[in-house]
Amino acid sequence: ILCLASNVVLGQTPDLTFQKLCTKDGLPSNFVSGITTDSKGYLWIATRLGLCRYDGYTFRKMPETLPGAVSSICTLPNGTLAANWSRSGLFIIDSEGQIKTTVDSVQFKDADPVNDHFENLFADSQGNLWSSSLGLVRRHDLTHRKRYHYPISGTNHTSEANHFFEDKQHRLWIYNEVGLYQFDKQRNRFRCVIGPGALNK
Repeated sequence: ILCLASNVVLGQTPDLTFQKLCTKDGLPSNFVSGITTDSKGYLWIATRLGLCRYDGYTFRKMPETLPGAVSSICTLPNGTLAANWSRSGLFIIDSEGQIKTTVDSVQFKDADPVNDHFENLFADSQGNLWSSSLGLVRRHDLTHRKRYHYPISGTNHTSEANHFFEDKQHRLWIYNEVGLYQFDKQRNRFRCVIGPGALNK
């Protein structure tokens, strides 16, 4: 279920209005895993039954040719979108819902489960696309089409709950249930700042 809020400020008292949207309104699924906006102001919603675009009036499932659950989505600095289809892989799509680039594909046939997860997508200011997998995070260099893996100390191959954020100094951080980590660009690795791994810096 999707809830949209708008506010009108009268003096110092905000007046919030909430609108609940669900499958009855055209949303593909009431299970929503991610929301973002593109450069044109459209709202994009990742659901268990695919990706859709909302223009304030109607939902449109996009792209129509790629079915399945979308587990994560984010907006890139150039206004395009990155989205992960759980059964297909990681793609870049434009505001019209057309697939522009296949960033990575899932590989269910091999024995390594790490290849099958691209969660908690995040685009930094340097043009990198980050994703979380089991016990590690990935950096996708979209300019040079390269991919880097970074094991996260203190985690194991059952956790993919690494969340990203970037501060005003353009430093990249991740946090999870174990601790807080900072990306060291010069050494090309993550350093544990808070958590068990901080004792072994």
